[in-house]
Amino acid sequence: MRKNEVIIIMTIIAICLTTVLLMKYGATAPEKKVLKVTINKEIVLERQITSTENTNVDLFLPSGHTATLVINDGRVRILTLPEEICPRGICSHTGWIKSPGEIIVCLPNRIVISLH
Repeated sequence: MRKNEVIIIMTIIAICLTTVLLMKYGATAPEKKVLKVTINKEIVLERQITSTENTNVDLFLPSGHTATLVINDGRVRILTLPEEICPRGICSHTGWIKSPGEIIVCLPNRIVISLH
């Protein structure tokens, strides 16, 4: 092989490696997920959340109480509800959900929170 051929081959390899590294570690757009909340089988909230969003959302329950969802960096959780309406608190103990397909369920209040 001649010197020019080696230079061309090395340049092609460098371009390929750079492309692969940029695709794997390069800047990406914020990940978008759909948050869906149902109460008594009725959709009360359905919206996109991003990996940079930080907010709280109040859910008004048929019992007259309010449940608070925390959205932080593309994750969702429900804050602890009063013991008289959610005795075991399993929904708040579930913690953060962040991947599509994960859910939080509060059976006493018939709340289902899911990411799609």
